[in-house]
Amino acid sequence: METARNNELQPLVDAIVRRRLVEPFIFLLEMSKPLVGCMRELYAMSEPLMHAMLGSRLAPALKRALQSSEDAELLILELERTRHNVDRRPNREVR
Repeated sequence: METARNNELQPLVDAIVRRRLVEPFIFLLEMSKPLVGCMRELYAMSEPLMHAMLGSRLAPALKRALQSSEDAELLILELERTRHNVDRRPNREVR
């Protein structure tokens, strides 16, 4: 099941890394873990901003990740792993 969730979150992870927004999203996700219920409400208010930053295809994946602390943790781990792999590549170019 975790592999299925990884596959579902991977486009979101790639978009966040490509836009160089890893740190702000990790901060948001770390904040959201103890406040899962409140984060659903916060997301409802900030949904237009999330759609502008991520696009209408990826914003729902973030919404799902904010609805459970396990999904938030999985997204954090994937972001850190992907960022680490990108940072280790020589002459990296982000588009």
